[in-house]
Amino acid sequence: MWLSVTGVIARPPMPVMCVFMLLTAHGVTFFNTANVVTVVNFTNQSGTIVAS
Repeated sequence: MWLSVTGVIARPPMPVMCVFMLLTAHGVTFFNTANVVTVVNFTNQSGTIVAS
C-alpha cells in the first residue's frame, strides 16, 4: 500500500486496496494474540508485552 501511495508502483484498483487494508487489520490482531500466548506459555523467557 505504501509503495502505491508514494508512486513507486502503479496504484491498484480500489477493491484491491480494500483487501490490503483488511489483511493488514487482521494481521495486527494475529500478532497481538501471538504475543499474549507467548507470555502465557513461556513466562520465564518472555519479554515485555505492551497491550493497548
